[in-house]
Amino acid sequence: MVGLGQLFLPRYFFPNDGDILKRMDDQYKRLETRLDTIESKINAVFESAEKTRKYFLWTFIMGIVVVLLPLLFLPAFLSSFMGTLAIPGL
Repeated sequence: MVGLGQLFLPRYFFPNDGDILKRMDDQYKRLETRLDTIESKINAVFESAEKTRKYFLWTFIMGIVVVLLPLLFLPAFLSSFMGTLAIPGL
């Protein structure tokens, strides 16, 4: 028996059960492949972010070595240097 809605609506609104399961399986497979590609892209972004973090860390460490260490040792070198100079009145 045909319902009243089936008389006015197209066939694709009322597929049989096999068609629904097949479409759901196809959609599941497509979704799974998209999730796999998204996951691989996220992993690539994470690796890139970790490399960038390490570059910033080493840049910070080298900045400290190049700038702060000479400033720490400057008074000791200056005092020894000024002691060797024979400038009267200092």
